[in-house]
Amino acid sequence: MTVALALVVEDNRLDARSLRDLLAQAAGPIETRRVPDLAAACAALRAGSFDVVLLDLRLPDGCGAAAVEQVRSLARGAAVVVLADLADEGMALEALGAGAEAWLVKGHLAPAALARVVRGAAERRAARASGLSASPGARPGVALLGANLLIVEALAATLEAVEAFDVLGSFTVAEGLLAARRQREADLVIVDATGPADPRRPAVGQLHALAGPAKVMLIADATDLHLQAVLDGHVDGILATTSSAQQLVGALHQVLAGQVVLPGGWRTLPERRQAKRPPDELSARQREILALVASGYSNEQIAARLFISANTVKFHLRTAYRTLGVHNRMQAVRLLGGPDAGHPPAGD
Repeated sequence: MTVALALVVEDNRLDARSLRDLLAQAAGPIETRRVPDLAAACAALRAGSFDVVLLDLRLPDGCGAAAVEQVRSLARGAAVVVLADLADEGMALEALGAGAEAWLVKGHLAPAALARVVRGAAERRAARASGLSASPGARPGVALLGANLLIVEALAATLEAVEAFDVLGSFTVAEGLLAARRQREADLVIVDATGPADPRRPAVGQLHALAGPAKVMLIADATDLHLQAVLDGHVDGILATTSSAQQLVGALHQVLAGQVVLPGGWRTLPERRQAKRPPDELSARQREILALVASGYSNEQIAARLFISANTVKFHLRTAYRTLGVHNRMQAVRLLGGPDAGHPPAGD
């Protein structure tokens, strides 16, 4: 395996030591050299050659996209990976736009993810130097996208263990995936769609635009909510979070072969929904809000009427939609029988 040489540009000694410790925990030969500021980094890049530069976005003598551009001008093809806090998301996204390959979040670094980025950069640099394609062998490349770092790293570890795929990266924001595509197009993108809605998670309808020519698979805990996305052609497959590693690998091969993968039991979903008595499964507050929706009230009007916030209204609606097995307020109103389904308070 190629030995990766990483230049760590970090003024905080504790953060730099943490990076070295994390890299030491990961498999594979990775050597590091640490410098405390941008000036020292530029001097090191002029004097030597590195495979990857791990660049803190807040240095005493430079920060943000401008620092990335300065480093890239001297990096001789080395990949630039930026390190920033979640609070500096805007600055990190600008850095990705300036040519950084990836953004790693300080305080949320996993050894496997950090080592994967560094080793991948070393392999791409070696391939460029030899004039070969950056694609390592015939194994399909898989990228992972999700706001929950623990979930995407667990998926990455599973795929790396079977040694049937090249894991190209784990990204918490869509911009990171777009930046990675400049190095190599993925054959398949796995998107974590678990948990509540997250502003960092792209809309389902945008996934193929982000993934380019790659196939797209969703990992979801409520798979029935995303079946329409398959029918509309927005994704190529859905797999439940409870699936085994063997099921995951099998599903990926199916999607890559051009097949559509749907969760087990999806054919019985309409019958199961019909057998329910949805209104009886809603809370009193959810029924109250849906009754106001059926009467034509907006979220803001409902919030004012019930003395709650608009975000609380949205939360209750999302929970009610999941219980009812629908995707929007119109479908909910139809399922409950229209305006007469509830009894909205008088007035207004």
